[in-house]
Amino acid sequence: SDPSAGWGLWAIGAAAAAWALRSVPNASVGVVVACIWGCAHIDEHRELMGLVPLVATVPFFALLYLERSRALFGLTSISFIILAANATVMGFDTGFGLTLGLLACAAALLAFSLTTYFERDARTLGVLALAAVAYMCSFHEIAREFLVGTREFKSFSGLVFIVPLLGAALYLVVRNAGKLRDRPTTRAALVGIPVILIGLAFGDEVIVAIVANITLALLVFTSIASAARTLQRAPFWFGSLLGGIVILSRFLEFETELWLKALVFVGCGIAVILFGIGFERRLRHAV
Repeated sequence: SDPSAGWGLWAIGAAAAAWALRSVPNASVGVVVACIWGCAHIDEHRELMGLVPLVATVPFFALLYLERSRALFGLTSISFIILAANATVMGFDTGFGLTLGLLACAAALLAFSLTTYFERDARTLGVLALAAVAYMCSFHEIAREFLVGTREFKSFSGLVFIVPLLGAALYLVVRNAGKLRDRPTTRAALVGIPVILIGLAFGDEVIVAIVANITLALLVFTSIASAARTLQRAPFWFGSLLGGIVILSRFLEFETELWLKALVFVGCGIAVILFGIGFERRLRHAV
């Protein structure tokens, strides 16, 4: 009679096998099935739906901590993000729930990246979650749908995980604040998260769009600057790609002269090529 129950039993069995055998493959199956169960359960049972992201992923987070599996960390984190967004969307019945869930997960992942485990993976997922929210909010028409007051608030049950998640993130940031000096992208992201949330809760769509575009610009510049300092390819090309997407989106969103669009596109293309060549040369000389 309960369509989600079968998925739940499968997840329990896979989790038990994963713990009994210390098996990452079993845990990977379990976390995917648990995510499917969680999404179905949240949709069918709104009571205490905010506990679902924790119930469905905590056993796997504990196992991956023991096994030090990067693949399982990424899979479990993505599952938690999906379930968190589902729970908050159901609670608010509006786009603000989606942004709240994603930003809370981004804050937790960025804070966790300041510890000694899964630093790069946590930072990457946290920055991507923030970039996704900032990009959506950078369109003022979409930002209007994400404002907190656009629809009636339905339930606090979808917010159960928010307080402990943000509390843990704040604790980790305060405890490891010294590491932020050497991580400009993480620092910019942690500043952008509360600013976007405040804008969505108390501002209007124009303010939110401006803040979102500024956040995206900070992510672009800090990623490229960090890559130039550490000589890592990933943040350099992430910043370049994100910057290109933002510029393209703004010129498609607003009506401007075609010659101006062509000039900017050509200029950005030349800049990316020149920066890329310069970066690769510097990287070869350093090696």
